[in-house]
Amino acid sequence: FRSDTNVGVRLKVIAAIETAQLPESVPFLTEVLNRGESIFTPYLLRALKAIDTPDSRKVLWEASENSGDSNPY
Repeated sequence: FRSDTNVGVRLKVIAAIETAQLPESVPFLTEVLNRGESIFTPYLLRALKAIDTPDSRKVLWEASENSGDSNPY
């Protein structure tokens, strides 16, 4: 993911993580979200919502605070 420049491949990686709903992927999703590549943001947020752990909810909350959105869900 980090070295591939193909957006389609990168989106498929995020989609696979969303489907797997692995709590262990929260740090990776957070890292990608913090890069600020807006094309990935909706997919990252959806994956974090699907994982639904305290850590993923914290990231969602922080993302909503940074965007000015009052509802992270």
